Amino acid sequence: MIESSAESPPVIKVCKNCKTKLPGNALIKVVKGTIEDLSCCNLGNLLFVPSGDPCITRRSNKYSSQRAIVYKWNSLRKRNERKGVLVAARAFHKAKNECIKDEKSRGDISKKLAIKREVLDQKFIHQFAKKIRCLFPSCPKDREFIISAHACLKYSQRVGRSAFAKDFDREAISLSVRAHIRHEETNYNSHLFGGLTKKEARLKVQGNVEKIFKYWKLKGK
Repeated sequence: MIESSAESPPVIKVCKNCKTKLPGNALIKVVKGTIEDLSCCNLGNLLFVPSGDPCITRRSNKYSSQRAIVYKWNSLRKRNERKGVLVAARAFHKAKNECIKDEKSRGDISKKLAIKREVLDQKFIHQFAKKIRCLFPSCPKDREFIISAHACLKYSQRVGRSAFAKDFDREAISLSVRAHIRHEETNYNSHLFGGLTKKEARLKVQGNVEKIFKYWKLKGK
């Protein structure tokens, strides 16, 4: 493992081979608790490429016959975190030149992929809404789209983004509908603003939530 010692525990870093005291920002190789200067382990000729540009990193790794991953100690989280790679300078410059040449085409591809993901996401939200309407035929008109859009909001970690929701699991859909009823069809939010905890507010409106939930499940409205 190659490690940046800048945030390592406050101990003196000394190469086991050349006995050189290493500066705080030195890149070092750590093997079973022993430390080596990069020059002593035949890595001193490599160039450090920081994380941040996946294309340059990927191509640099591809063209470099010798490479190593660089980690940095995070004293707050008590763990090593990946910070970049060491590669041959020639490989890095070749990778950089390639990335400059095809930057526009790669940008166009990224845009197309983003549009495709958005289309697929909207398709999933629509399918989720259709499933809500199927299971809750008596819910108000177009309410299924409101519930679905809220439950399936990107990066929200709501139930609509969960793995079992993507299989249109009944329980996931029911949880989404109950949450909507709680917030939109009862005075749950008022209880929260009044100082009740979430648990206390839920208990206050539980009866009304279940009543509306069962009514929406009825057919032939």
